[in-house]
Amino acid sequence: MTGIVRGAFEYQGQKCSAASRAYIARSLWDGGLRDQLVDTTKSISYGDVTDFSHFDPTAADFEMVIPNLCNDMHDCSVATGDAFLRSFVPRITDSPAFADSVLFITWDEGTSSEGGGGHVALVATSPLAPPGRTSGKAHDHYSLLHTIEEAWGLPCLSNACGANDLADLFR
Repeated sequence: MTGIVRGAFEYQGQKCSAASRAYIARSLWDGGLRDQLVDTTKSISYGDVTDFSHFDPTAADFEMVIPNLCNDMHDCSVATGDAFLRSFVPRITDSPAFADSVLFITWDEGTSSEGGGGHVALVATSPLAPPGRTSGKAHDHYSLLHTIEEAWGLPCLSNACGANDLADLFR
């Protein structure tokens, strides 16, 4: 029972190894397995994907979190966004899964139009990076995409092909 439920529901579509179906002998199904499965799935905690109380930093090898328009500081104050980060980031950085990971926090626009969108902050934190490391290079969102593509061995997409990566933050 546990294997069926965990395989089907534990990663909530976040992992390609999640089960999408189970083949069960009719004698087992009619012999009580169906009722056990129904009872077990009724006890599963789930919620709206915007409710980060269900966030699990170990659920997948790559996760992209985009907060709502208030927590990302578009529709609310910087203090509101800071409060969100103060409560959410430790869920990632305190996880044992973070030991060989990196967390990138970036914004989608700056406060000027310089370079097409202004200077945009990017914070990278990782147990693998020296504390306080900064980069003297100009990076953009394509640099982040290129870094992810390199780390995962993926082919580059469009403008990311010519972008520099963020490797200097980790040396």
